[in-house]
Amino acid sequence: GRALAMLGSERLRRAFDLAKEPAEEREAYGRTTYGQGCLLARRLVEHGAKFVTVYFSDLVENRYQTVQFDPAFH
Repeated sequence: GRALAMLGSERLRRAFDLAKEPAEEREAYGRTTYGQGCLLARRLVEHGAKFVTVYFSDLVENRYQTVQFDPAFH
């Protein structure tokens, strides 16, 4: 139900368009998979996602970063 509705949401789809971010903002996050993943996580929260997990894997270790929406800061 709600998950499918969210995936079909135009508002949430717009969050995936990182080209809408200014170049300097994308650079600030870093032009790496992890940096752009963190930028996407921020955009998803701004566009209504309540919980986002960013996963990055390299040959040495696995890293997780969890971003949760806090209405007090929105």
